[in-house]
Amino acid sequence: CGFFVHRAVAYLRHASPIDTLTWDGSYLSTNYQSTLRTDYEYYGTDLSYEHQLSEVAAITGAVSYFRFVPDDFLHTRSDIYGALIGYRYAPTDRFLVSGSAGLDYDVTHQDDIGFDTGDSTDLGYRVKFNMNYALNDQTKAVISLSHDVQPSGNGRLETQNRGALTLNYQFGEKTAFSLVANYVDNQDYFGSGTGTNGSEELSRYFSVGPSLSWDITEDLKLQASYQLRHKIFEGDGGSATDNAAFLTIRYALPEMHWSLF
Repeated sequence: CGFFVHRAVAYLRHASPIDTLTWDGSYLSTNYQSTLRTDYEYYGTDLSYEHQLSEVAAITGAVSYFRFVPDDFLHTRSDIYGALIGYRYAPTDRFLVSGSAGLDYDVTHQDDIGFDTGDSTDLGYRVKFNMNYALNDQTKAVISLSHDVQPSGNGRLETQNRGALTLNYQFGEKTAFSLVANYVDNQDYFGSGTGTNGSEELSRYFSVGPSLSWDITEDLKLQASYQLRHKIFEGDGGSATDNAAFLTIRYALPEMHWSLF
């Protein structure tokens, strides 16, 4: 499959040195070279706030809106409204841990071959946890855990539980090597999430792979990566293993900063 990602970021900083307001907008368009998968667009915006409690601790909050538009004959459109509140703690320059929890509200609309079928809604929870530890000036380890709703090539939103371990080694100012291990499943353990429910196909997969990135310019990055993935289908007990290589060019729009006095 192929995909195109466009991402824009802007920052708005208040006069107070302990408060930061950040706006983030993104757009994702995914196209598959397979009739078994559904192309989709996913775009929206986040507005986050951070208040510094001390030199090492801060409270955080965020609200978001995203739209999921799969390319299906039902003309499906899903609007996802989210909110998070969390805490960040960085006792040293080498160690940082943060966590947040909140809610997702999903409104999905479909047209059944020209007839309006109305809206369906879901209310679910969101959890995110991150821990960064710098082993030395060149090597960093990152652990991340999350429970959230995500777009999928199945033509619908899916509840996803994700865990990732990333080891990153910086060769120099422009070149870095990473080794990434992931675990993902779409089980809604508490029965209150948006997206996948018990009547849909449940699965889990494990993946591992290296990547090498090179900063061509400050805003342009070239990345080559390889991934080996093993997927298990819960319903029939089947499994599949695949591998893929990727060559990715990422461009980030210049950051914009404002100060209010």
